[in-house]
Amino acid sequence: MSKLQVIRGRIVDLRRYVSAHVYWRRPPGPTERYELSIRRNDGHERKFTVHTRTMPARLGHVVSVIVTNRLNSPQVLGLFNASTMDAVNYIR
Repeated sequence: MSKLQVIRGRIVDLRRYVSAHVYWRRPPGPTERYELSIRRNDGHERKFTVHTRTMPARLGHVVSVIVTNRLNSPQVLGLFNASTMDAVNYIR
């Protein structure tokens, strides 16, 4: 079992991508993903990809992201937005 890690910081880049023509999916429809970069208080930046339609944060918001501790591809499990006091659970 992987351990969890919390990354806290400010969102410096947030992009939304939509794939509109996905016919093999049941039910057919678009898929969405967000790519966000978070700058921690020590100045380091981390980039994450979240496959979801729900993103309760915008550019400049202060967030905490709960991720798995895998080196190659950390999976985002949840996000808390301290600017708006909103949270989302990405565990499926």
